[in-house]
Amino acid sequence: AKRVITQLQKDFPKQEPKKVEVLIRECNELSIYKYIDELRKEADKAFEKKGYKTARGYYREILEYAKKRAFPYSSLDLAEVHYNIAITYWNERNYLRAKECFLELRNKYPNYEKEDIQDFIKRATYLGY
Repeated sequence: AKRVITQLQKDFPKQEPKKVEVLIRECNELSIYKYIDELRKEADKAFEKKGYKTARGYYREILEYAKKRAFPYSSLDLAEVHYNIAITYWNERNYLRAKECFLELRNKYPNYEKEDIQDFIKRATYLGY
């Protein structure tokens, strides 16, 4: 779709250029959403199969992709990705790294409310981490 719209813009440069630019931007955003959605599905699939390292790789790729594109992915969604990364460490019993991720999550997204974050931090501290 983006190619067609770009070509139309070249072929008809005086025909409502603002509308064409908006269509191109929307196509770009849709392709970014689609790619991030695919990454999330792969991450969730790996997580369900207890492939935590693989899942974490996909989650990190989502963060990097959103950052590179300066994409307005909601902070709530990004916080959820950070949360999932922390959980992968917890499930691998890497409590120190999980605790660090939970603390980073809490500092980076103070409005993100997940009841168990503080509980995970307390449990990791209790375990000596």
